[in-house]
Amino acid sequence: MILGWINTSLTPAVLSTIARSTSSRTTWQSLEKRYASPFHNLILQLRGELMRTTRGSLSISDYLDKINSIADQLALAGSPMSEGDLLTIVMHNVGAQYETTVSSPETTPLLMMI
Repeated sequence: MILGWINTSLTPAVLSTIARSTSSRTTWQSLEKRYASPFHNLILQLRGELMRTTRGSLSISDYLDKINSIADQLALAGSPMSEGDLLTIVMHNVGAQYETTVSSPETTPLLMMI
């Protein structure tokens, strides 16, 4: 009954974040963890910054350092990024100069080490 009330009071976007919860207690804890975190705004800001960070005029080394710095800040705030997500961001935002390098299957393990 309580779980149904919680589920009907949420927007579809929020509901999708707790879709696997099987009890009102775990649902509430999940929502509390996600939205009551003192770092929630910081996490949103850092994730946005990470998505917008492009190589631009930075060297590839400086660009990767910047990406890793933001990823480290996210981890410290309690929201670590997976290596796969970081690799996707790098491959998407690195720029045309390195496009053939990052799209090569042989370089994927190398990029994962960065």
